[in-house]
Amino acid sequence: MAIIYMLCGKVGSGKSTYAKTLKERHQAMILSCDDLMLSLFEEELGDQHQRILRKSSAYLYHLAEELVSIGVNVVLDFGYWSRKERTEVRRHFSSKGITTELHYINTPDIQIQQQLHRRNQDIANRQSTVYHIDDEMRQYFDSKFDEPTEDEISARITYIDEQ
Repeated sequence: MAIIYMLCGKVGSGKSTYAKTLKERHQAMILSCDDLMLSLFEEELGDQHQRILRKSSAYLYHLAEELVSIGVNVVLDFGYWSRKERTEVRRHFSSKGITTELHYINTPDIQIQQQLHRRNQDIANRQSTVYHIDDEMRQYFDSKFDEPTEDEISARITYIDEQ
């Protein structure tokens, strides 16, 4: 039976890199709000960002259900920063008989800082089309992150970049 892998971690922790590992390991489809939104809209959505994010998430959750129903594993590369969101999403899929696993990408802060620096350089050099995250934005996002408790976590991954 197909399952949904929910990736949880701070911005810059390596979730998208880990998603590719799960894709290969479990023949899974990766669904990402960031990828969807950046392919359709400019990076700066202003006051429309949250509304579009909610609609994009709802669309991708429905798509995940369809994929699982035909036997395809799904990786949700979303972040799941709040305990409330993690609980609601797991409850939603559970009510439809879909199994989920929460994989927590627990990356040291110094590593996140280095990864975000490289990521921002890649954006500046037009080698990447992901969101630019400066120090102020990172601090804001980190303040919104609720570290998952052991009872939430199916797998804990410590991502160490060896570059």
